[in-house]
Amino acid sequence: MIAGSIGLESFIFEGLGNQFNELTPSKPQFNHLPSQRSGDIPPPSPCQPSTNSSDFPPTPVCTHPFPPFLSLSLTHRQAGLERTFRLLQAISQVLIFFSPARILLFQILSYLAPDRHEKLVPLSISVLTSLRARFAIGRRYFRVSRFLESFAGAWKVWSEGATGWEGRLDVGAKSFNGMYLLLETATFLDALGVEGLSIWGAEVEKVLVVEAQRFWLFALVCGVGKGVVVLWKGRAGREEGRLKREKGKKGEKGKEEEEEVKRKVREWKVLRRMVADVLDLAVPGAVVGWIPASPGTVGVLMLGSTWITGLEVWEKCGDATKA
Repeated sequence: MIAGSIGLESFIFEGLGNQFNELTPSKPQFNHLPSQRSGDIPPPSPCQPSTNSSDFPPTPVCTHPFPPFLSLSLTHRQAGLERTFRLLQAISQVLIFFSPARILLFQILSYLAPDRHEKLVPLSISVLTSLRARFAIGRRYFRVSRFLESFAGAWKVWSEGATGWEGRLDVGAKSFNGMYLLLETATFLDALGVEGLSIWGAEVEKVLVVEAQRFWLFALVCGVGKGVVVLWKGRAGREEGRLKREKGKKGEKGKEEEEEVKRKVREWKVLRRMVADVLDLAVPGAVVGWIPASPGTVGVLMLGSTWITGLEVWEKCGDATKA
């Protein structure tokens, strides 16, 4: 028993001695373990000991890149979570007002959890309605004070000289969106539904919510108008680029073809954003009363616009990881 403990202690001290020799080669060498022969090549390690002699013990210096999914900015992660909650909110609204989709959902639930199916069916509408409300209020946490970004963007475009319809519509879209987010932030505490925490009261809150949706509707209309102007200008740019390619040299033709590809990508993104804004028009339009759309139809359109705008956030996150 004593011999076994002595052998274990010698093994531990030999291992510590070899690690100490690797970090301080100027010191006398300890005996190597049998597996650490002089001809063995140590495996590559992303973290190397610091070369600063004043550091003891040496601080590891990691040379590998930071994990890409952790290097995303806080803004991108917030936008992704907000889009995810909006997608779940739209799915909940579709399930509430379209019974075939709801029946299919509970058939799946009955297959996955047969013991819970009977308890969930009588509460299906109430559960989904409660979920939709929770997702909606959860999204508002990410939009608190976002009106500052919209107003700052509008001021930046205006100060840089917003000439022409494109610049004016861009300023209008950002300004109206800022007013929508400002009124939404102002009614945030009332929307929480905490007793004694209401600021405006039920009647005033309803008026502010409707006016906020009206501003959002104006912002979407301006956004669609800006997209139309951009695409119209891009059409003229394509014609001009085609003429340059026909008259230019080989090197210039290559540059023009690259510019044409970039132009098509930009136009595709503008067109995609226009489609999302058109689909979103039904959401505030139904609240204001200017667009006669049922809640189920609004949910389907909201589902489509959320998927499109979610792709934009996904692409931004991908660009952030590449940078």
